[in-house]
Amino acid sequence: LDREGIRLKTEEWEPAVQKVYIELDMPTLSDVKADFQRIESAVGSSLIAPIDVMRSIPSVIRAARGKVTAVLWWDGLNPSGSPELLALEPGDTSRYFYAAAIDIGTTTIAGYLWNLADRTKVAVHSCSNPQAAFGADVLSRLTYAAQNEGGDVRLQEAVLRGIDEVLQELAGKAGVPVQNIYEIVLVGNTCMQHLFFRFDTRQLGLSPYIPAYQRLLSFPLKEISDHRRTIRDEGLNRGDMPQPHYTGELARPAQPDEYVSKADHLAPREQQAIAAQPDNFIRGGNAPCTFLPVIAGFVGADTVGCILATGMDRREDVTLMIDLGTNAEMVIGSKERLIACSAAAGPAFEGARIERGMRATPGAIDGVWFKERYAYHVIGGERPIGICGSGLVDVIAMLAEYGIIDEKGLIRDNPHAPEELRRRVRPQDRMSYEQARAKSQGVESETAKSQVGPFAFVLARADETGDGRDLVLTQKDIREVQLAKGAISCGIRILMKELGVTPGDISKIFLAGAFGNYIDPRSAQRIAILPAEIPLDRVVPVGNAAGVGAQMALISKAARRRADEIASRVEHLELALHPDFLEGFTRGMYF
Repeated sequence: LDREGIRLKTEEWEPAVQKVYIELDMPTLSDVKADFQRIESAVGSSLIAPIDVMRSIPSVIRAARGKVTAVLWWDGLNPSGSPELLALEPGDTSRYFYAAAIDIGTTTIAGYLWNLADRTKVAVHSCSNPQAAFGADVLSRLTYAAQNEGGDVRLQEAVLRGIDEVLQELAGKAGVPVQNIYEIVLVGNTCMQHLFFRFDTRQLGLSPYIPAYQRLLSFPLKEISDHRRTIRDEGLNRGDMPQPHYTGELARPAQPDEYVSKADHLAPREQQAIAAQPDNFIRGGNAPCTFLPVIAGFVGADTVGCILATGMDRREDVTLMIDLGTNAEMVIGSKERLIACSAAAGPAFEGARIERGMRATPGAIDGVWFKERYAYHVIGGERPIGICGSGLVDVIAMLAEYGIIDEKGLIRDNPHAPEELRRRVRPQDRMSYEQARAKSQGVESETAKSQVGPFAFVLARADETGDGRDLVLTQKDIREVQLAKGAISCGIRILMKELGVTPGDISKIFLAGAFGNYIDPRSAQRIAILPAEIPLDRVVPVGNAAGVGAQMALISKAARRRADEIASRVEHLELALHPDFLEGFTRGMYF
């Protein structure tokens, strides 16, 4: 089992990119076959090749005395066609063979590095999506791209820098140079796909929300990252762009000593040939970059990855998948029929737009409970400095359970709640607890009570926190969660109605996404994110299933073809146009 809990079937191992070591006979006057045809004969297939690879072939063959490694790539939608010769490397480099899967989330970019030579995953890394500087959700970024000259360029620059940081960290953890990464497979929502390729996004943000391209899509990295030339041509100032932590160039040339250090098995003369090899197979070069297909304007390749990973498209029983991210996607069905929709849940579950919200990193409260005493858990065992999504759901469920949050989501001082919890309820204007409680209980006049303003709940007092300030849950925080849960709850109910099933017909609920992996299903049911009628043992956290789907496509050409079939057969439901949406959304906001 993979660490995310989903089986990666290595028996289907057949990467689209392969390395083949060949030993070519050197030409003589009696054997004048062209260099390219010698390579084709040795690999047993006709080939196509980019012009820069063609230019390098004669020198590489002669410097390596015919002992070379061909890097081949098969188009995912045309597996029976001729492979592309991506590079010709001197000597036997088949041991140094890596590929990466990338999940471009609205908030987080996650990467997985695989050693294709020995079929193992060797590194995992994630970082915040630098595009967040332009907006926390997809609609904000689509608006920025449409209303600002060069906005699409800046957004592409941001995401490529984020991916670059992930690739650098993956390579560093594995102890390999980045130019040994020979292919990248990506997933992400449809907005992320458009911004990555710098497609026109204007039609994506307007009804009927049509994507520019739906099927599996592959381009060499150098064509995708051509935005750097565009920045210069259009006179855009890179200094105006938000700068992420890593500022290295995406297309940094390989250094000879990096490559030679991984080729110490070659003869000295062959090692010298490496230094003269052109920069034709590094990031920003001929490396194929493949994006899995999308389903609709707001149901993207990440959803296809989730379906691929969970096997919903092959199951006899009815299952429900919920990818709990900034743009929550939901799919219900079986191998007979699949229906998908998306809900603008917002970034609350990932810590954004929350007063003291943060990602699930050290210092974040990720669990809250009351069992005779109030308690919380902090990631890393440190003093708390914020709260992440799972902790947010826990504390709201707890407060709703004890009546400190009423059915409409208002924080109040409930005289029937445990005294320890009541002492943590205070007005946001920082009046004393005694004054606030007196006013809320009607001891003073109605006018005085109305002056208290909204209440807050103290998660951790100043003497407990890492920054010396009260860590509070505000009324606005609860409203953000209500908007998210209302959209998700409504989407689930409408999907069940469209498929003609009840909660009892659903054999499993797959909770996808990093947040879905750590949320307490009991808390999720208590605040009506999940249907209360479904037994908890049917709720299965599957982690970053989108990332697992990307990895499956990375290691299997068959999985790529299956992903394309999934995207074409899933029925898309536009949630906001459904006649039950408004009533369902409003009902879903209640506790």
